[in-house]
Amino acid sequence: MNEEAPIETPEGALKDEKEMATSHGDRGRFWLSVERIASIVSIFASLATVAVIFFLTYQIRQTNTIEKRRFAVEAIRQTRSAEFIKAFRQSKLAYQTGQIDEKDKEALIDSVNHVMNVYDDIAVIYISDIGDKCIIKGSIYSAAKEWSAISKAVSSSPPEDRKHFDLLLKLMEQESCDNRNLSSTN
Repeated sequence: MNEEAPIETPEGALKDEKEMATSHGDRGRFWLSVERIASIVSIFASLATVAVIFFLTYQIRQTNTIEKRRFAVEAIRQTRSAEFIKAFRQSKLAYQTGQIDEKDKEALIDSVNHVMNVYDDIAVIYISDIGDKCIIKGSIYSAAKEWSAISKAVSSSPPEDRKHFDLLLKLMEQESCDNRNLSSTN
């Protein structure tokens, strides 16, 4: 029972080596395709990150625009109060008639100070670029110009007390809001 093991021929060994090489090559192609997929996924992830950054930048700009508009509306709301309108009207009447009764002098001073304080607050918001300039200008410019003449005539305030207000008028005059769309961002 002497069986002899088949002797491998060089042809058989070559055949085994070829099979190993081709099966390893298939695995290499598999890993190569996984690497390609991973790099494609990485590229898409990078593009998604860039898109998110652009979107967030847009959102931040929109939020800033909304906040500026809110500040502007809050600032000009002061000029719509009953106290402001009464003080403005009283000062304007004194300016138009040129007559100030002695008994009304103190009330007129309070009225002038109230209106100037409101306009000064608005001026600080406008000058600091905290509020939307076009909303402020569109809402108060004509009345503020009128107030400039009234306050100079009925008040003896020094020019330093008017510096914010005078700068407000100058800047509003230069501000161009004609072609501005309210949905645009600054």
